[in-house]
Amino acid sequence: MKQPNNSDSLNDRIEYLTKLYTTYRADISERETLAYAVLPILRNLDWDDSKIEEMKFEYPVGAKKVDIALLLPSGNKIFIEAKAFQASLSRRDPGSKKTPREQLFEYCHAAGVQRGVLTNGREWRVYEREATNSQEMDLRLKINLIKDDRDTVIKNLNQFLWKERVEKASFEATGNRKTARSSTEMRPFPSRRPKTIKVFWRKRKVNSWREIMLVFLAEAHKRKPEEFINAVRRRPKRFVESSEKPNSIKSPLQIPGSNVWVSGHAGAKMLWGVCESMRIALGFSEKVLRCL
Repeated sequence: MKQPNNSDSLNDRIEYLTKLYTTYRADISERETLAYAVLPILRNLDWDDSKIEEMKFEYPVGAKKVDIALLLPSGNKIFIEAKAFQASLSRRDPGSKKTPREQLFEYCHAAGVQRGVLTNGREWRVYEREATNSQEMDLRLKINLIKDDRDTVIKNLNQFLWKERVEKASFEATGNRKTARSSTEMRPFPSRRPKTIKVFWRKRKVNSWREIMLVFLAEAHKRKPEEFINAVRRRPKRFVESSEKPNSIKSPLQIPGSNVWVSGHAGAKMLWGVCESMRIALGFSEKVLRCL
């Protein structure tokens, strides 16, 4: 792998941020932090904010939005949550019930994202989680662009956020996970309808196979909305469709929180099959849907 050639550009940007901190630190809002600090740093790390397939702003995570999502060719993402230049990354914002770290963790867990970045432009913290089902994330990097040794700062930024290195690591990790799951196939239809299921590690009481399907698909859509829609489009339109007017579906049922409809006119085995095929298409393990 080639080495990044961005030391001068990163150094110039950090010099500018130092001047900002000295002169305007109390007046720089969250939006200005994104414009003057976060985006220039990401550009120096070879991310292109002019390409929607590479970087998306206010990326939806359920009913909420994370500031930036870096989209990797492997299908993985990195979430970036920014705060105002003078804001603390450890304390709750006024009027908020959660700390910035807790907010970031919630977004990453809901969307199945393994790496998250929290920054106020000056401080950068990179978090990762080892297990997909874990709600906790480990702190991998904590640097202060203004106060820490400049060479160390640039080295760490390139190690954790330089585009080419991140993409290569993501492809390798995805390949390892696929190899580990290469034997995963659609599980056989359960011998009996469960009264309780575990969907993404939360127990739910259910009364029918239809309810099982709707609960699982709603949670899957919430975590991977774009991949979910793409998977839906590949399925037969007579059963499941991404549409506000599902004219081609018999007895349509809307998946909560989405514009996706499924047919209520199907047997239990077909409903189970939809859950399993969507689980596999989205790259989820068997653990995200369990019959208890």
